[in-house]
Amino acid sequence: MLGSVVTSSVVLELGPVMTAFVVIGRVGARITAELGTMKVSEQIDALHSLGRDPVAVLAAPRLVACTIALPLLVALSDLIGIAAGIVAARFTTGLGYESFLYGARLYWHSWDLVYSVSKGVVFGFVIPLISVHMGFETRGGAEGVGRATTASVVFMIITILVLDAVFPPLFLN
Repeated sequence: MLGSVVTSSVVLELGPVMTAFVVIGRVGARITAELGTMKVSEQIDALHSLGRDPVAVLAAPRLVACTIALPLLVALSDLIGIAAGIVAARFTTGLGYESFLYGARLYWHSWDLVYSVSKGVVFGFVIPLISVHMGFETRGGAEGVGRATTASVVFMIITILVLDAVFPPLFLN
């Protein structure tokens, strides 16, 4: 049973959510701070005056990159989480990896991996979307950049938790 519980919890919940939190802290905050700094220093207005669309130049590449990268990171974190579960089960309960994997296969559904990576795609789209929006709406100099970055991180974490709560009723029947 230990293999099934660890595998299910890591693949269905912990892998996608914890990966999203790490990306929020590193990438989401950086995108908001970077674009916020560009906004308060009028670099985005300079792009407008040059006839360039700041959304196409600054927002779209970040959105596409995160939407592609986060599902890959979720899949990697799922593998590492299962491997850590195998090692922890071995050292804490003496359970062999064959027994762990047997328990994991016993309750495994092929849909679980699709579900996990789908969460990664949605989270990977939402995180840069919120970051870019908050960065473009920054006002008030360096203090405003700090406030916008903090508000952005809080809003992204709440959004990920709400989306994570919405996923099971929609996809796990």
